[in-house]
Amino acid sequence: MRRGIISLTIAFISMTVEAQISPVPQASEPVCAECHARFTKGEDHKPGCPIGKKIAEAEAKAKANAWSPNFNSTEYKYGVSVTCPWCERHGRVNGHLSDCPIGKTQGYIRRAWDRASSPQAVRFKIETYEENIRTLANDPALRGNQPETQSSAKSQQPISTKLKDHQPMPEQSPKESGMLIPKMDRMPPPALPTTTQLVSLREKANDGTSTVYDKRIQFRDSRSVVARGITNANGSETWTLFRVSPVGEDKIATFSKIITIDEGDRCRYFVCRDMNGKWGLYNLYGSKELDHEFSSIEAIAYNDYNDKRGVVLKCCRNGKYGLLRDVGMSLNCEYDDIQLDGERTFRVLKNGRFGIINVTRTSLIPAEYTYIERLSYQHVPHTFYIVSKDNINYGIFVDSSTMKYKREDYSLGEAREQVKADAIKIMK
Repeated sequence: MRRGIISLTIAFISMTVEAQISPVPQASEPVCAECHARFTKGEDHKPGCPIGKKIAEAEAKAKANAWSPNFNSTEYKYGVSVTCPWCERHGRVNGHLSDCPIGKTQGYIRRAWDRASSPQAVRFKIETYEENIRTLANDPALRGNQPETQSSAKSQQPISTKLKDHQPMPEQSPKESGMLIPKMDRMPPPALPTTTQLVSLREKANDGTSTVYDKRIQFRDSRSVVARGITNANGSETWTLFRVSPVGEDKIATFSKIITIDEGDRCRYFVCRDMNGKWGLYNLYGSKELDHEFSSIEAIAYNDYNDKRGVVLKCCRNGKYGLLRDVGMSLNCEYDDIQLDGERTFRVLKNGRFGIINVTRTSLIPAEYTYIERLSYQHVPHTFYIVSKDNINYGIFVDSSTMKYKREDYSLGEAREQVKADAIKIMK
């Protein structure tokens, strides 16, 4: 009997020890439900995996929305805690001089950021301004008034087919008093659509049903036409344009998107996108001005004569751009890109070559150059352009009643010095 009890005790102890040293079942390895990538082994989602694609898109969107200017970088310390390389001023002496282009560009950046509707709305503009500051600070030919050699000109001005790489740069202001002062173009505020207002409007149909509109856009002092929007259950929007009359409202058409361009009596339009994704233009009375055949219609503000604000429409059709100042005129979309260059001029790109046109679309400089630099000065009534077809030999255009062209065998430094000499003669 005693032996039996001892045997049972020994067997129980053995079973307990064996249970304690037996391996614990491991959890199943986490894998992607679509591409079966094993994350514990460091594998990424396989190409084409829809889950991986959604994760990547979400991360890219979060990264883009988190962008902001680095106000602690060198570009913003000039004139504050770092001596400005242009005006040689420091924060201890009240910052930049009033005509310092680096200080003015810093102001452009901060105003653009303060007024931005979203980070992405001004990212390209701010990054371009920052690059301009770096160029002004690091280019001794601009800062120190020294002419460049032909070899240095070739190395500093590589041929580019991107319009954004050819932003106009202000010419150096000599340190001697009474000399030339670079003319900084006034940056006009962007032409923005009128603020969308929340409303509670109801359209009754003949069968007794009604539609509730939750958005409205219209001109500030006109009720001739009103656009009303509906937010659908899936989050999408549809917009309807109505013509308002004393006897009621007449529906003009329904669109997937409507915005307004409201610049007073000189420029008031509804820009409407139809259900096929094409944009058209309607005036404040609801009459169609441009058919729905454009992939984009954008308003560009510029400084007109007598300090008045002007607006032109940059229209894209079949991948080509054209300018339209007055509706009713023909619109020829022939350029690869168009950007505001001066107060009333635009830089255009066509077949990889650059040119200059004005607000009436008149060609001031034909689009046949690989490099264009714009120089203008206060109290000098002309604008100068340095141009090149091969980035080796440079010529000069002078803006007057007719565009005058000078010889084209300068180096870039020689061309800049010739422009200075001509501008000083005009001042005298």
